[in-house]
Amino acid sequence: MIQKSIAAFVVFYLIAFFIGGWGDIILVSLKARCSLCFRLAFGGCLLMLLGMAICFAGSLFGIYASTGVLIIAFAVSVVGILSVIVRRRMGIRGSYGADTRIGTADMLWLSVIALVIVFQIVAVIRCQNDNISALRGMGTAALVYDTGILSVNEPVFLFIGAVSSVMHVHPLALVHVIMPAPLILLYYLCYFEVIRTVCITWRKTLIALTAVLMLNIWGFLSEKMIPVTLLLTWFGFWVFIVHGILNIAAVIVINYLQAYRAEDNEDDHEDGYSEEWDMKKHKIVNARNLAIGLGILAVLLVATVFVLNNKINRLYAATVNLQDDINSRCSIYEFKPDGGDTEGYLIREGDGTVTFIGGGGPDNTDSLRDFLSKYGNSVENWYTYGDDDDNAGAMHDLIEEQSVFVQNAYIIDRKEITDLK
Repeated sequence: MIQKSIAAFVVFYLIAFFIGGWGDIILVSLKARCSLCFRLAFGGCLLMLLGMAICFAGSLFGIYASTGVLIIAFAVSVVGILSVIVRRRMGIRGSYGADTRIGTADMLWLSVIALVIVFQIVAVIRCQNDNISALRGMGTAALVYDTGILSVNEPVFLFIGAVSSVMHVHPLALVHVIMPAPLILLYYLCYFEVIRTVCITWRKTLIALTAVLMLNIWGFLSEKMIPVTLLLTWFGFWVFIVHGILNIAAVIVINYLQAYRAEDNEDDHEDGYSEEWDMKKHKIVNARNLAIGLGILAVLLVATVFVLNNKINRLYAATVNLQDDINSRCSIYEFKPDGGDTEGYLIREGDGTVTFIGGGGPDNTDSLRDFLSKYGNSVENWYTYGDDDDNAGAMHDLIEEQSVFVQNAYIIDRKEITDLK
């Protein structure tokens, strides 16, 4: 699971960097300085938006999750290639220079903020989420994972289910182990770009970023902040809108206003007509029109997802009893190492609690590790038929190497009951 988490993190930000070239195009068109952080933040939000929109569109036709992921990959390729072409035509360089205004003390402060963000990510991974609405959404993602078909429901959970089916990782493991690191970092990059655009000095930027960090950590103390705080929910639709889309839109709007004001000042100080100045002005206007068009397209996509999300919520309200019944059921998975005889059973309850029965001897350690990794590597209750190596050897090995976290372990008494009448 650690290898998959690292690979997912790297792939996510490589894709974000690839399609995030549109962020540089928008900033250059607004006569602003390019930023690697904005490129990653813009690309990450664009990837999530494309994934949710395509998965929901695919659910209307009942296509397979794997097909939806292929369509997403194709769309990402087209968007990325177009960004490369436009960047070259506009003459945008690919390098990002360091900001000379930041000093040693600011670097130390920024390092402390980074450590706190890492601590928050670790805390999110270690502490399971008991948000009721999130657990209901996990039922949607689990249904996509189990059936492999996209059914009409909330876009964000359809996207999670599609990705989990392709990665062969259960949605609970994807949300609680793999997704926190890339998504929480993505949202803090969005906040950083808004603050950096508004604040003049690095000291003010770091103060504001620290305040945002503390609000997201302490947000669970407020009942109204629970749906959007990054400590409890980092994968919901409204979290994506509040922490991602709104921040990216704010950066674009602020840079547009600054460019508009700068152009007015330039017009006021212009003494005479210059052919070179006129050509430069028209070039800026054309680039700005491109940025405005992209902004309108992004707003339309967000509005579409928003409207569809509201319609889905009404559909969910009409079938809430059916959904609750599905969530209340248990799922049982059979453990067969190397396709041989059955050596155990895994029971996953509606609230995500995992119970395992059996396991076998040390020969099953590798197979059992791979089997449990699909469900988050956390077992609430483990029942074995004895404490010897033949019955509990695999469990002992996994606990010693700390690849599986077991809350409670029990030995089943297999003594036959003969006095029943």
